[in-house]
Parts: sequence; C-alpha cells; structure tokens
Amino acid sequence: MKRITYFSAALSVGLLLVLASTSIGATKSERAGKDLIVEGQVLAVNAQDRTILVSDSRSNTLYLVSVPAGRSLRITFGMNMHSAEPQLHDVRQNDRVRLRCARMQDRLAQLNGDHEIITVAAVN
Repeated sequence: MKRITYFSAALSVGLLLVLASTSIGATKSERAGKDLIVEGQVLAVNAQDRTILVSDSRSNTLYLVSVPAGRSLRITFGMNMHSAEPQLHDVRQNDRVRLRCARMQDRLAQLNGDHEIITVAAVN
C-alpha cells in the first residue's frame, strides 16, 4: 500500500513539473514574436513622416521607427531626458532612446553587407 501511494505521489509531481515547464515555454514563444525593445542612438528625425532612424547599440542594425501621434518614448541620454513623457518633437539627432516596438517587416534593406534596416512601429 505504501508503495502505491509513493508511486502515485511521484507520478503526480512529475506530471505537475511537465505541465509547468510546457506552460512557461509557451508564454515565452508567444512573447518573442510580438514586441521588441529598440535601444540606441538617433541618426535622423523626420517630423513630417513621424519616423526616426535609430542605430542599435548592440548590433549593426538600423531601425526605421514609425512613431504614431500621441505615443511617448524614453530618451535615455540627451537634452530632454528628464521629461516625464517625451514626444517625437523632443527627440534630437545623437540622443539615445529606448522604445518598445512591433515589427512591420523582417528586413527593409541591407547596406554594405554589414547593416540591416528593419522597419518597426512604436507601441508605447
């Protein structure tokens, strides 16, 4: 009788671990494709098209970020970095920014074999 209870307890703990690991893995894969964090230096600001060109600080990737009206972004280093909610008109060339974005395309272009340009839209 003791053997049966130990076996059933071990089986239930094993099943619990298997279910927990699959649920954790599923949430990571769902999250991976939706949003990405763009962090880097601003190379150009186009106020008419509401876009900024950001050079990623970790890789040779350039992001063309479309910023919809009313969306705020975070300036991590620059003249307006202490603003509560900086908008697009507060961003200047050579500022460092951090944005949460959603991908629009995989890759727009490839420059000189090194840099990729990816188009994204600011989410928050």
